[in-house]
Amino acid sequence: MSLCLLVNFLPFCVALALTGCSLAPDYQRPAMPVPQQFSLSQNGLVNAADNYQNAGWRTFFVDNQVKTLISEALVNNRDLRMATLKCRRHGRNIV
Repeated sequence: MSLCLLVNFLPFCVALALTGCSLAPDYQRPAMPVPQQFSLSQNGLVNAADNYQNAGWRTFFVDNQVKTLISEALVNNRDLRMATLKCRRHGRNIV
């Protein structure tokens, strides 16, 4: 009985002891080439994004079917209408 237990338990003990012996070197994180300051103006996409942001959805979408669907959704959206009314009501209270 004890020999059977020893045969089954010995590989587990050896594996457990070997996990503590790491031969891998310590990991050194490489230095990243990051500039000291980041400027958004260096990125050419920022100007394009500003143009699209200020354009509005009618100029952003070119497909007439999409424009029609958005217009119908805006006209028939009761939640949006209620939110607009609440914003206007709160705007009067603030000012």
